[in-house]
Amino acid sequence: MQLQRKQSYNGLQIWQDNVDLQGLIFLYIDILNLPLGKRMRALTHLEREVSRLSMIESSEARNKAVLKREELRKSSLVNRNQESEESIRREIAKIWAEVDNMSLGMEHFFRELGRIYSIFSVHYQWHDIVVKVPKLYAELLISGHTIELLDGDAGEISEAWFSAICNCICKKIPKLRIFVISILGLQSSGKSTLLNALFACRFAVSVGRCTRGLFMRLLFLEKNLSDQLGVDAFVLIDTE
Repeated sequence: MQLQRKQSYNGLQIWQDNVDLQGLIFLYIDILNLPLGKRMRALTHLEREVSRLSMIESSEARNKAVLKREELRKSSLVNRNQESEESIRREIAKIWAEVDNMSLGMEHFFRELGRIYSIFSVHYQWHDIVVKVPKLYAELLISGHTIELLDGDAGEISEAWFSAICNCICKKIPKLRIFVISILGLQSSGKSTLLNALFACRFAVSVGRCTRGLFMRLLFLEKNLSDQLGVDAFVLIDTE
C-alpha cells in the first residue's frame, strides 16, 4: 500500500506540473459532460478527427513500410537470401513501431483518465473525476460505446478505474445478466471485422495492423431473445 501511495504521489506531481495535460483532459471531460446523445456524436467526431490526424502524421512512415514490404517480396523471389530478408523484416518491424508511437486513438484518452482517476481516488476523493466521470462512461458503455479493457501498450488493466465504471453500471442496472463473447485469431485475420459484421458494432479495424490490447462493448438483447437465452446483454471483447 505504501508503494502504491508513493507511485500515486509521483503521478500527482506529474499531473500538477503538466498544464497542457490538465487542459486537454478537462476539455475531454467537457465533452463527457454533454447530454448523452450529443456526447456520443461528439466522441464519434473526435474519433474521426484523431484518426485522420494520426494517419497524416504517420503517412510517411507507412509509405516506407509499404516500400520495404515490396522490397522483401522481390528479395524472396529473386535472391532468397535469408540474412537479407531477416534484416528487411527487422526494418519493417522498426517502422511499424514508429507508426504505433505516432498513433493516437480514443483509447489513449481513456487510459489517461484511468490513471488520473487512480491518482485522484487517493488524494481528491470528491473530485468530479472520481465521483462523476465513471458514471458518464457507464452511460456510454450501456449505450453501446466501446472502451479499452486492457492497455495494449502496458499490458495491464486499470482495475480501480474499470471497477468504478462497472459499479456504476450495476447501480443503473441491478442484477444485470451478461454473457461474454470474445474472439481469438492470428494478426490481421479479420477478427474485428467479423465482430463488426456479426453484431453491428464499431471495433476499430486497420489494414495491416493488429488490435492492441482488449476492447469491449455491451450489446443489450431484445426482451424475447433475452428471455430465451437467460441473459440481458452480451459483453463483446475484441482481442489482440
